[in-house]
Amino acid sequence: MAPPVPVYTRDEVKMQFPQYMMKFLPSNCELYSIIQNQCTFSADEIICVPFKRVFAKCRRGNQEAKRNIIPENGGLNLTGKKLIPREYTVIEVTDSLTNKYDNSSLMDRFFEAERDLMIRFQEYEERNSKEGEIK
Repeated sequence: MAPPVPVYTRDEVKMQFPQYMMKFLPSNCELYSIIQNQCTFSADEIICVPFKRVFAKCRRGNQEAKRNIIPENGGLNLTGKKLIPREYTVIEVTDSLTNKYDNSSLMDRFFEAERDLMIRFQEYEERNSKEGEIK
């Protein structure tokens, strides 16, 4: 399940976060991707179409603070670094060129199975609504 985070459209991101609408990846960003599958089924097979989503995870600062570390045993004072958690902004950068479906037969089979499944659901609903009517 996805974490509870706001979801923005590409236009909203352009308006609210113009610094993240980049042609080239800035040095404080890393690309991540996941593959999700959209699946349907027909009478004799399950058909899944992979869908790649690409995200840019950009650091919003690199904060470190020095502090004195005093051991509990009263020994020497040491100087160390206290790491402050980094904050990131994650922007989906998937576009129309990310997923190219060259295998048109896969897409044809997928959409045919979807149409067939929809017809079967409608027939099922019609049958059940007629059986539930009071005569």
